[in-house]
Order: sequence, then C-alpha cells, then structure tokens
Amino acid sequence: TDIFSLGCILYTILTHQKPFTGKDLEHLIRKTAECQFVKPSERRQDIEIPLPLEAVCLKAMSAKPEDRYQSVSKLQREILQYRDGFATSAENASLFKLLQLWIKRHKPLAIASAFAFIFSIAAVFAVMNNLKLAEENALQLAEKLRIEKDYAIKINKDAAPRFLERA
Repeated sequence: TDIFSLGCILYTILTHQKPFTGKDLEHLIRKTAECQFVKPSERRQDIEIPLPLEAVCLKAMSAKPEDRYQSVSKLQREILQYRDGFATSAENASLFKLLQLWIKRHKPLAIASAFAFIFSIAAVFAVMNNLKLAEENALQLAEKLRIEKDYAIKINKDAAPRFLERA
C-alpha cells in the first residue's frame, strides 16, 4: 500500500488532480480497490506529462501488487534516474530512446562523436575515390604500354628485313 500511495501522490503531482473520484465514499473505495483511474496523460491533455514519469506512476499504481515496485527505494531510484536523465525501467525504453538520453546527458561528447563520424565517412569516400582514380590511371598506363609494345613489335618486324638488306 505504501508504493500504491506514493503512486497516487505522484499522480496528483503530475495531473494536479486526485486519481480517484466518486459521488460518495463507497463509490470512491470501490474505484480505488478495483484500480479504476484514468491515465495521467489522458486526464490532463492540456499539459505535457513526461512519459517516463507516467510509466513509473502507472507501475506504482498497478492493480496487482506483484507488478508494483517491490520497495520504496526502487521507486525512489526510478524517479532519480528520470531526474538524472536516464531511462526508467518502467518505460521499457528502446535503444533509440537510450541513445537520445545519452546524447542529452553528454552533448559535447555527442557533438564531437558526430563530427568524428562525419569526418570518417568523408575520409572513406575520399580514399575510395582515390583508389578508383588510381585504378583508372593504372588501366590507362597499361593500355599505353600495350600500344607501345605492339608498336615496338611491329617496328622490329619491319626493321629486320631492312637491316638484312643493308647488310
């Protein structure tokens, strides 16, 4: 119940409204016992509720006690993780989300890494272009040498009878 109550407090902080309302005490107790409440983001669409905090709140207010946080310190750790710019386990963050949070926490390193990556890609393209040009030059040189060889062979064939006549 402590975890559930803390989840209700977090709900109230996020939405500025109570999670459970009812026309009388009996109705209110039944809604609370059955865990019938509107998600924070659906209740307050006029304000942006952070999805990680909503996930923490919903996990803390889960209908099944085994689905809730097992201790107050684990709930506290989740909220501190959100505050410090890390993903919470309740939100099941994707790899893209984890990368986005890492970039947000380490902006200078992320910018330097992005520049290094772009520079590396440009260097790879430059090296590939130079290799292609070197290959084309080698093919042209080989063709030139083949032509010169053919010419030398032709001249040598024609030169032998002339040398024989002169001799």
